[in-house]
Amino acid sequence: MFAYGREHFDIRNAEALAVAIEESRPSHVVYSIGVNYLDWLGDLDERHFNRIITVNVWGFVRTLQALREAGCGPCSVVVISSDAAIRPMRTSLAYCASKAALEMAMRVASRELADEGWRINAVAPGKVEGTGMTDYVDIRVLALRD
Repeated sequence: MFAYGREHFDIRNAEALAVAIEESRPSHVVYSIGVNYLDWLGDLDERHFNRIITVNVWGFVRTLQALREAGCGPCSVVVISSDAAIRPMRTSLAYCASKAALEMAMRVASRELADEGWRINAVAPGKVEGTGMTDYVDIRVLALRD
């Protein structure tokens, strides 16, 4: 199992991800990486939207690809999704869409890799206390309500 925090690499950096996987050779992975920006529909920023999709969805896909390219596997992978995948939340269009896409990506990957012995599942919690994203949301929601 490998545990790399943000200070080690950016999930959008394929080379850094490959190095982390090569160094750790994990058989179990928890994909708990995620970002969010809260904005009303009329204020959505394309750069923020793309970053959310890139980190929350493409990062997961890239992680599976990197694991396979490194010869890891079969692996057990748990994806930290969100109830936002099925529960619409105001000011969270991009985040909700990314978590719905992540859920489907997880399901498709699970079916594709099952015959190779991979186990891929998701856990979809509600609000998780004590994270940077929760702190951001708590502060931002108050500002959006004004």
